[in-house]
Amino acid sequence: MNHNSNIQPRRSFIFTPGLKPEMYPKALKSGTDMVCVELEDGIAPHDKETARNLALKLFQEKPKKMTELKKF
Repeated sequence: MNHNSNIQPRRSFIFTPGLKPEMYPKALKSGTDMVCVELEDGIAPHDKETARNLALKLFQEKPKKMTELKKF
């Protein structure tokens, strides 16, 4: 078996609602290994497009936390 020493499991993650972009910065500053923006199960069908557009803005803005990815 070939082991890649650069791959390590993520220890923690946090979910933030896709419809609440004001919560994205807090989630990014939380210190978790991964931030998951909830776009499916926690979002009503009529709000999914709005949640997805808000999440896309997060990637377009590229917060400092996203550009400084942790190296494991």
